[in-house]
Amino acid sequence: MSKGSAAYFGWCGAVIVASLVYVAPAFTTVPVLWYYPLTHGWALEGRPAGFALDWYGRTLWAILAAAISFIVGCAIARRMSAASPRAYQMWAAWAGMTSLLAIAVYTYQLAHRHPVPEPLPPSYEPR
Repeated sequence: MSKGSAAYFGWCGAVIVASLVYVAPAFTTVPVLWYYPLTHGWALEGRPAGFALDWYGRTLWAILAAAISFIVGCAIARRMSAASPRAYQMWAAWAGMTSLLAIAVYTYQLAHRHPVPEPLPPSYEPR
């Protein structure tokens, strides 16, 4: 298979894996990097201990998984014979479907999230 075709299949595989890894924390407890904006701290944990953002951790895991799958996918595809036009369409469809799935799951998860405000500090005095 040519370099361009191998890169195409590697890229499609990377999109599929990144999409699935990005939504994995929605279905199971996976340790991700959480950012605590109030304390400006980071923590690698399954569930946050307070107000925290997991977008950075999810994105980091997805990028790392995509990079690994791209390298592996290109290496495997280069050893294979030429692919049919249907294979190109199938891989593109899978990449598109998993991307849409990741967008839908994350949107659903954010739409039904009910954040709990942090308590006011004891030194707070209303004006």
